[in-house]
Amino acid sequence: MNDTVLESVYRQRLLYCDTDCAVVLKLPGQICEHPPINTHSQAFLPFDWHNFFSGCGYISNIDDIHCVNRIDRPVSGAAVLSFSGQNAAFISRQFAENTAVHKCYWAIVEGSISDTNEHLLEQYLYFDRKKQKSYICDSSTPGAKHARLLWKCLGTGERYSFLEVRLLTGRTHQIRSQLFSLGFPIKGDVKYGARRKDSLPGIRLHARSVSFMPSASAGCITVTAPLPQTDSLWNAFLEAAGDK
Repeated sequence: MNDTVLESVYRQRLLYCDTDCAVVLKLPGQICEHPPINTHSQAFLPFDWHNFFSGCGYISNIDDIHCVNRIDRPVSGAAVLSFSGQNAAFISRQFAENTAVHKCYWAIVEGSISDTNEHLLEQYLYFDRKKQKSYICDSSTPGAKHARLLWKCLGTGERYSFLEVRLLTGRTHQIRSQLFSLGFPIKGDVKYGARRKDSLPGIRLHARSVSFMPSASAGCITVTAPLPQTDSLWNAFLEAAGDK
C-alpha cells in the first residue's frame, strides 16, 4: 500500500480532530495503550496514529498521544486520543465522573429478545487480573465496583438480537460481563459465554458514539463511528436501528 493510499485510509478513520484531541475509528485487535519501550507496532493505537499525525503534518508539535477511553482489544468503535497530558487528564475526568459524557455501544447478542423497553442493569463487578476477566459479585466483595448501564433491544432475528447499550459507568469488560449475566453473550465473545468465535475480526461489540467536551474552552461534541466491516448480520442491525 503506497503512502497516498495509506493516508487516505487513515483520513477515512479520522472521525474528529482539533488541536487538542481526535476521535478515531479503532479496529478490532488494536490496543488502547502505549506500546512497551522499543515496541513499534500498529496494533497499539497511539503508535499507529502518532505515525499518521506526525508523518502527514496534520497536527504539529505532537510529543505524545494518550488514549482517553480504553476500548477492549476485540471491540471496535470511537476512540478518543488526546495530544497532551493536561488535556488527557481533563477529558479523563469527564469519563471518570461521567460529566457531559455519553457512551453508546451496539451489540449483537446470542438469543432472541422480544422486549423492546429500555432497562437499567445495575450490578457489582470484580475484575480478576490473573484471569483478565470480570465477574458479577456482591457489593461487599473486595475490589467490587458499581456497574450501571442502560440496554434496549432494537430488533431480533432467529438466533441473535440487536442491542443499543448506554454506559453509565466505565468498568473493565462491563458490557461483556453484564450482558453475559443476563444470558445474552455477545456474538464471538468466547471469554464471556459465546458458543464460538465470530466470522469477522473481534466480537460483535462496537462503540457507536461518544459525547464529551474536547477542551475546557469547547462545548460538548458527539462523534459517531461507522462499522469497520459489515455483513448480512450487521446490515440487519443497521436496518433495525434505522441507519440504512
